[in-house]
Order: sequence, then C-alpha cells, then structure tokens
Amino acid sequence: MALEPVDIREVWPVVRDGLDVVKKTTNPPWIPEDIYSACVTKQAFLYMDRDRTKQGFAVVQSQVCEYEQISKFLIWVAYDPVYGATNQYMSEWERLAKETGHGVVEFVTPIDALGRLTRRKGYEKVSSLYRKYL
Repeated sequence: MALEPVDIREVWPVVRDGLDVVKKTTNPPWIPEDIYSACVTKQAFLYMDRDRTKQGFAVVQSQVCEYEQISKFLIWVAYDPVYGATNQYMSEWERLAKETGHGVVEFVTPIDALGRLTRRKGYEKVSSLYRKYL
C-alpha cells in the first residue's frame, strides 16, 4: 500500500499519541492542537499508510518562498514507530511534491542520523538552527 491522505478528525487519538512522542523527544515549537487545527483548515495535510503501521503518519504543508521564488513541499512533522520510514517514503514524497507543483522537498530535524541518510539520497543541508534562550 502507499501513503494516503486522511482526515485528521478520523484518527486524532492515534495522531495525538504520535505527536506527543515527537513533542517529548524533539521539543518543536508547536503543540498537537496546532497540527490538528492546520489540518482541519487545510493549511496542512495528514498522510498515513495504515497497511504498514497503524500509528505512523506525516503532516505536510505547501509553502511559497517569495525570496527564492520557489514552492516548497514541507514535511512538517512525521512519526513512525516502525524503522525505515524515510527509506520507505522518500521517493513517494518527491513524486507527490512534483505532482502538486512543488520545486523542492524540505524538512527540519534535530536527528543527525536522518540528515545523514537523506544526504545519501541527494538532499543537501541548507542550514542549521542554534538557539539560546535568555
């Protein structure tokens, strides 16, 4: 099976659990309800492959950068308890991005191993974010 768009309202308890794991392990600035709201208002889209795993998902957004003049397919947040999701779905994300008129696929991660893996698949590290709270 492949990734399919899913209405977040139909699977919210499962997605909420995964978002809680991501929140605890990577400390992103969003709260789970931000993701829910973005999906319900069509500012973001939820994808799942329920044949592979009942808990795994990704939330994507379309972003336009006026300065670079490019449409970006952003993998905003992803969670999959089954190892290998990046290898499994990267070509599918790229195909979906092309089919929807995007010029690039982007994601942000604090996970170094994920960065190394995607560089082997042709992705380039564009920047690093460092932050100190005062």
